[in-house]
Amino acid sequence: MFPAEFPAMLQKGEATMSEIALPVPYKSVNIPIAGMKQVYDVKKVDRALGEVSGQNDALRDTYQKMLRAGGERFSVKPSSLPEMDGLYEDLPNFGEVLDDIKRQNKVETIIFKRQAV
Repeated sequence: MFPAEFPAMLQKGEATMSEIALPVPYKSVNIPIAGMKQVYDVKKVDRALGEVSGQNDALRDTYQKMLRAGGERFSVKPSSLPEMDGLYEDLPNFGEVLDDIKRQNKVETIIFKRQAV
């Protein structure tokens, strides 16, 4: 079945979404890895909030916002990095940062593989 026929078949009631198979071009697929990641320890923030003096309202407000938001964030890590050679050429001043990104991706991939075993 061709994708061009898909909307007309749905409108006529001749097919449902689960009955129509769309062709998927063969290509290597990069599946991102997602999950919750601990950004900061809520207990430490709570403890620090208790230690804030009454004079520092801005810091107290920040700690309260952190407690309301919680310490975990949903993060998505790509399963592979895009070709970075072009970035090195386009951004010559950021070579050190790009190296750090490559290194971090390798470390996280190794950790993820170990946890999956």
